[in-house]
Amino acid sequence: MEKFNSLLKYEKYFFVFVSILFLIPVIGNTYFVTVDGPAHLYNASLLKQLWFNNQTFLRSFFEINTQLNSNWINHIWDCIVGTALPSFLTEKSFLILYILFMPFAFRYLLHSIVEPSAKTKLSSYLIFPFIYSLPLRFGFFNFCFGIPILFFCLGLWLRNNKNYSLKKAIILSLLITLLYFSHLFNFILFGLIVFIYEMIEYFKNKNLSITVTRLKRVLIVSLPAIVFFVLFIISNNQYEHKPPVYSENKLLIQQLTEIGPVITMNHEDELPYSKIYFYVLCVLFILSIISFIKNRNQDQNKIAWLITAAVLSIIYFLFPDWISSGGFISIRLLLLFYLLIIVWIGIQEIELKFLIVPIAIILITSFAFLKYHYNLSKPYSDYAEEFAAAGTKIETGKTVLPLNYQQNLLFTNISNYMGCEKPIVVLDNYEPAKPHFPLLWKKGQCIYDIMLHYGNRTPQCIDIEKYETATGHKIDYISQWFYEDGIKDSCAVNTQTVLANQFNLIYESTSKRLKLFKRKND
Repeated sequence: MEKFNSLLKYEKYFFVFVSILFLIPVIGNTYFVTVDGPAHLYNASLLKQLWFNNQTFLRSFFEINTQLNSNWINHIWDCIVGTALPSFLTEKSFLILYILFMPFAFRYLLHSIVEPSAKTKLSSYLIFPFIYSLPLRFGFFNFCFGIPILFFCLGLWLRNNKNYSLKKAIILSLLITLLYFSHLFNFILFGLIVFIYEMIEYFKNKNLSITVTRLKRVLIVSLPAIVFFVLFIISNNQYEHKPPVYSENKLLIQQLTEIGPVITMNHEDELPYSKIYFYVLCVLFILSIISFIKNRNQDQNKIAWLITAAVLSIIYFLFPDWISSGGFISIRLLLLFYLLIIVWIGIQEIELKFLIVPIAIILITSFAFLKYHYNLSKPYSDYAEEFAAAGTKIETGKTVLPLNYQQNLLFTNISNYMGCEKPIVVLDNYEPAKPHFPLLWKKGQCIYDIMLHYGNRTPQCIDIEKYETATGHKIDYISQWFYEDGIKDSCAVNTQTVLANQFNLIYESTSKRLKLFKRKND
């Protein structure tokens, strides 16, 4: 054990090495394809064209959302960085920042709760299984990036909640405002943790004035974010809301016991990894409970993290999976629940000898899973490159209608890569149809309101004449992804007739998966 302790002085270099190692799936491929990532990148490119290049062509389709909603961080980053870098490097830069930010923010939080020690340093490695999470693969970049921001906000608050300097108060206020613009969940969780922490402090000391004073301080530094939050709630009520959709309890329990947030693409292939994580965390959780009982008089505030995790677990089972214009709520809540659990484990006085083997198992499994993520990402990067190449064949100031015949979730928005380098309108752009993104379709321009059977639906039905009559805009190009001649439904037959009569094939990828057609007589 003494030899092990002597090795810990080099641990910080190993932590940096592991953090960099986790960049491999992103930096080892041209694109790291996610469900919504291409749409985020494309809409950031549109923002860039509208703000910096004054593209009047795009202004006839889109308008800037005047409501300062959350969910904007990724778009603003990609918009600004995209003025200097090509789109694939712009997207990569944000992902690299997130991947490096996450482990160091987690360690910062642990060392803000308890004194740095060999135990907390080892416990810091518990964060790595959660970096390549299902929300990340879904492309929920704002939500994911908000998690390390949340860690830093909580860490800074804990280090200064008894006495703020003006400088620290300003920094914390800016961080909390940034937290709001990442995602509402992260912002609300910050408030919940602070409230529970201060209530425990009150019941421990029975001093109401001190508790009120500390709550007032955090409310003051949170005031800009709170104002934005209230404005969001008011403005969001202007939109039509669909009835909430709830997940079955059986599915929720399954996700809980499998650590669902770490299963990203293939349940059967990834379940063995997640089960190892689950059993190891169960062992560590039991050890943390034993440690807390033994040392409960040392720092009663530690229980705040377990209480908050318990509250999140209740919300997880009671709250709908879809509500208003937002979805996949359950898996986000479950990810936050597990992150609170590993915070709880990381701050307990578990003996070092009991930590070494579980952490080693977590790391070895994470390295194997990392290789899996790299191998999984490679073919999808090739697919994205096909769309980027097709985008070079489309003229500036034109529209393209993508048709997707492959029902793979990762292909939902992959066509948006065509529009990331120049001002063109990719018509299956879902983001402006939602109220919480920076761009909105102008009234009457959203294709989903005109072609009701278009989009990620089977079969793919189009009505070019109806769209052009309704919008006053011409469809200049059509792309086909994974179309096979054997598809004989009425929509496919009609589309092939339209292509034969009105369009010419101008590009076909070497794999034959993607075809691009241009309107005749252009």
